[in-house]
Amino acid sequence: MMVGMVTVTPGKVQRIVFLLGFVMILVVAMSAQWIRKDIQLQRTVGEVRGEFASLEPYPEASPLPPLKIMGPEGQPVDLSDYHGRYVLLNLWATWCSPCIAELPALQRLKTHYRGRNLAVLAVSVDSQKDMAGLAAFLKKHDLGAINRHNVALYHDFQGDIQKTIPFNGLPITFLIGPKGRILYQVKGPAHWDNRNIIKFLDSVQKAKGY
Repeated sequence: MMVGMVTVTPGKVQRIVFLLGFVMILVVAMSAQWIRKDIQLQRTVGEVRGEFASLEPYPEASPLPPLKIMGPEGQPVDLSDYHGRYVLLNLWATWCSPCIAELPALQRLKTHYRGRNLAVLAVSVDSQKDMAGLAAFLKKHDLGAINRHNVALYHDFQGDIQKTIPFNGLPITFLIGPKGRILYQVKGPAHWDNRNIIKFLDSVQKAKGY
């Protein structure tokens, strides 16, 4: 029985070496790009800390399970519907004055990112408010048009968020990555349309591994 032999010519060796070299250059270039983005993110985090009462990387956690909230048109919305996008999830209540004070800035931030890769949701955790009551409250306090673009027309009507994500005090905001993991938490109110905060949010979206 004869076994076929493969002849390796000098030309083939050169092509293989060239291909391997090209692949290695590509890997190094991509790694360098990721490192630059991570360094930029860390620099931006340092610059933006002064804009928040508290900005903390969230402890390593599994992706969030399906969490249903009530949406602007009275329909259930699942946070998993945003898989593949970043989500800025703000929790607020009608009895929380600092929460109410930051809603206009959150609305402007939502408008800034409309049609892009970051969704901004301000979800009420009021235990007694239905959507009609929530809409009436927002209208009374002149907190934006009562339509599907209103950042605050969301309600944790089943308590899914409160049962799943531990927190103490309001307002609190979570930045969730496209794989459903919480990346950062912000305790207390913020001027969300501040250019440094927008720079931070943009840097997070450019970083790898989220």
